[in-house]
Amino acid sequence: MPPLINLPVPEAEKAAREAGFAITFIGDGSYVVSQFPLPGATAYKGGEIVANLTPPPPGSRQVTVPALSGLSLHEAARTLAERGLLMQAEGRGAVYRQDPPAGTRVPSGTPVKVFLKLPERNGR
Repeated sequence: MPPLINLPVPEAEKAAREAGFAITFIGDGSYVVSQFPLPGATAYKGGEIVANLTPPPPGSRQVTVPALSGLSLHEAARTLAERGLLMQAEGRGAVYRQDPPAGTRVPSGTPVKVFLKLPERNGR
């Protein structure tokens, strides 16, 4: 995964494309401030990078925390980024719990902690 943080949008787009990834930009800024998957992470060519652009000042607006249960790490990161929220992840697999809970009103820029686990296999 190429490092895109602090790059202007055109350079980030070029770097993603040259590395074999699609890219989605979230926000209205002109520089990448965070990305998912993280720089250096292993990912399949042709996958998507979600890049958050220079956000409005943290706390400048109130947003509702979305329901994340059952989402993959990538889906949860994208859902939170679209609402101006940050993510702290623990575990692997799908989201089974989050803090703060869905429906809570928080300032933009608030981190949401997501807890993930792999599906249980029957009989094991």
